[in-house]
Amino acid sequence: MTVRRSKRRGIISLMTATPADTVKDECYRCGYDLRGIVNDGACPECGLLAVRSRRVTDELHDTRPRWLRSISRGINLILLAIGAIFAGPILATILMEMLPFWWNVYLPLVGFDFAAICLALGVILVTRPEGYAPADRADQRLRRLLRITALTPLLMLGLATATALNRPILPDQSIMAAIYVFLIVFAFAPLLLFLHLRGLAKRVRSAHLAEHCIIVGVGAFVSTLYIDAIVFVLNNENRLGINSRWQWQSSSGFLAMLLLSVAFCLFILWSLYLLVRFAVAFWIAAHKLRDKWTRDDRSLTT
Repeated sequence: MTVRRSKRRGIISLMTATPADTVKDECYRCGYDLRGIVNDGACPECGLLAVRSRRVTDELHDTRPRWLRSISRGINLILLAIGAIFAGPILATILMEMLPFWWNVYLPLVGFDFAAICLALGVILVTRPEGYAPADRADQRLRRLLRITALTPLLMLGLATATALNRPILPDQSIMAAIYVFLIVFAFAPLLLFLHLRGLAKRVRSAHLAEHCIIVGVGAFVSTLYIDAIVFVLNNENRLGINSRWQWQSSSGFLAMLLLSVAFCLFILWSLYLLVRFAVAFWIAAHKLRDKWTRDDRSLTT
């Protein structure tokens, strides 16, 4: 109940706000007004069961199959991007022996460019709005930050590609500084991705999977920062006054490098396992939900 004071008459008028005034009750498929139609009733316009257009619970089994399919495809693209990072240099080495010499400058970056494009498209699909206002508002900021961090590899590789083709966008002294900034920003991408997936895992009431997302997200974030630090040190050994064989001079330093490298590999494998698990789970859930929606479509039975 809301209270509104009239300035002209000086009286208080009471206005009752009903749920129908604040919440839209429309058919998800055609937009028909479903007010007055019970959940197990069909939309008079398109035949879709009314309960399919209403969110009875916040769990994922009550969402839309098209949205689940987009998440599954997005995770598949992210997995493809990870595979391209490792397969790209091998393929480039093979092609450099077959293609003309002028391609040799660009070929080493082809795999990374392809991976960056797949990653950006995958994150866009994974962070696609669900079309359910409460859920979309709850993780809107997280989805925006994830999209921003996922675009940094494209910007970084575009800068590197332009430099390799003798068409630099920035002065020479600013190129490496910009790349380091991009690397630091991108280090947050794994953490944000698994935080987003954790929210989805909680909506299927999988506390075990949600806990794994937190551990892997933090581990992947730290591992990515570790790789960024190694890249920075290797490219600035002279400026930092470090011997080029610094990683081999001390047994403790070598042991630390070995342990961090092993931890990095383990978190990468763990991340791949979780992503594959999410991709398969969402693919299966989307097909089951599509079949459920098909059974609830009264227009197909008339």
